[in-house]
Amino acid sequence: MGDDAGGRLGMVRFADLVRPRLRGIDVYAAPDARRGLRLDANESPYDLPPGVRRALADRLVGGMGLNEYPDDGCAALREAICERHRAEGVDLTPGMVVVGCGSDQLIAMACSLLLDHGDKALCPSPSFEMYGQGVLMAGGDPRWWHLDARDGYRYDVGGMADAVRAESIKLAFICSPNNPTGNSAACDDIGRLAAACPETVIVVDEAYAEFADESFIGRVNGYGNAVVLRTLSKAYGMAGLRVGYSVSGEEAADALRKAKPVYNVPSFSQAAAVEMLRDVGSVMGRVTEVRRERAALAGKVGALALGRLGLGAVVYPSQANFILVRLPGGAAAKTAAALADAGIYVRAFREGGPVGDCLRITVGDPAANDAVVKALGRIWD
Repeated sequence: MGDDAGGRLGMVRFADLVRPRLRGIDVYAAPDARRGLRLDANESPYDLPPGVRRALADRLVGGMGLNEYPDDGCAALREAICERHRAEGVDLTPGMVVVGCGSDQLIAMACSLLLDHGDKALCPSPSFEMYGQGVLMAGGDPRWWHLDARDGYRYDVGGMADAVRAESIKLAFICSPNNPTGNSAACDDIGRLAAACPETVIVVDEAYAEFADESFIGRVNGYGNAVVLRTLSKAYGMAGLRVGYSVSGEEAADALRKAKPVYNVPSFSQAAAVEMLRDVGSVMGRVTEVRRERAALAGKVGALALGRLGLGAVVYPSQANFILVRLPGGAAAKTAAALADAGIYVRAFREGGPVGDCLRITVGDPAANDAVVKALGRIWD
């Protein structure tokens, strides 16, 4: 019986055992590790500050107990997160914070916690692809809310509220600032959506909030159905250590912990995050520089594109650490390929999609940004 069963199983294609609704999902196209100038993943151009590296090195040499499982509750890290936000005038308690292995794990946790088979979730488009994937993996039904390029990809929160009520949406995502378009939703509008739709959980993904003018995190405790997501991958330069967190009312946080994998954040990542959260001066100095470089890069690329490619070239206003550039006449894919040939990698998008004629360029350090502008000048000559 064992041999026959083994023989029969050997003839089954693994792909045929995948749930039918998931067979058509594309693997998330994360950039490959490569040499050259990487401006395609919205990473920080800065590594951990020297003082943080020395502190972590000392702890490693002294022994960090890496033979033991990490603190499952991330107690020290949650307290450091609260201290960081208290310094900004936001009164958080550790009970309001849940830590994940990157904020994308928290997206998956929210979906698995809230969605039964066939439950509907509202996902913006164009936006972070992991919202739709998380909904599908949980068995839910993604409903796409299309952001209109003609309106600057603005979040029409009134229209979203109507759609939420009309379709009995259980979970709705807002990415603010939005990836890849760079625009933010007004905090007043997010609050109105949460108040108007009390039976829908509103997840506000603020991965790029440090680069923006406002954040919903100080208001989240006033809404029992709102959750804010943050990450240390962008402004804090910790993309390789995978740390994200959610902030919500304590009742919502307690529920979200039910979906958290055990020991989900490594000890070293927790220690590094605590050190970075305490090094406020370095982080905010880098944020200031990225914002300054963002304005300079947008101005130079915009002037170059308009002058060389003509009308139809647009650089959209950005509140994040990247800019989105629309190029006319099919120039986006050709430009991305030419930049790659020069060792500069930017994000191109699926042709025919909502940003298929656009490039997303991460804001680098001054030298990187100058290199991009010079390369574009040669390519568009």
